Amino acid sequence: MTNLAAAAYELCEEIRDGRWADALRHAPNDQPAASVEIIEVLRRRCPGHTTEAYQAAIAKGMVATR
Repeated sequence: MTNLAAAAYELCEEIRDGRWADALRHAPNDQPAASVEIIEVLRRRCPGHTTEAYQAAIAKGMVATR
């Protein structure tokens, strides 16, 4: 697992635990990968990737944490 994937997985577990509910209120359809705030959290935790890479990692993390 890459650093980005690991960071996204951890963040997605936090999302599923409800720690980021406020950030999801501003996202289209409550989708974490569409939340600017969630993407910025992941960007701070694992800098150096494109927005698209963060979105993909979050989407994969949400599936993996089901």
